[in-house]
Amino acid sequence: MTGPSLPGLRWACALNTLNANEPVAVVALGFDRQQRPVEGLVLQDGTGQLRAYLNRCRHLPVPLDASRRFLTDDKTHLRCRTHGARFRISDGMCTLGPCQGLPLWPLETQIHAGQVYIVATALQAILDQLT
Repeated sequence: MTGPSLPGLRWACALNTLNANEPVAVVALGFDRQQRPVEGLVLQDGTGQLRAYLNRCRHLPVPLDASRRFLTDDKTHLRCRTHGARFRISDGMCTLGPCQGLPLWPLETQIHAGQVYIVATALQAILDQLT
């Protein structure tokens, strides 16, 4: 599914789709230099603040969870099933696991007419840093 197109922005999801039943939206964002798929994760933290991160563990370049079950049971952390790493939703910082102390790559978002967008130039700057 895609939403309305806006210059310099990539549509992510409708804001009202983020809820208790579907707390994380997975967004296809293209490919990195090695032609691996790149995804973003869009979610709201416990205070309702919108958060978005690259769906890539800081330990190895793998998605956080291939089974699409991203949150810990208490819904305070994203988790990487491959390594057991835990990342705080509020700032993406790894608090447990092999990449402890490294944050997920944050994605800049904008909301227009109830739709969530990823800022394309900010995304490209992150992708340019990845190997």
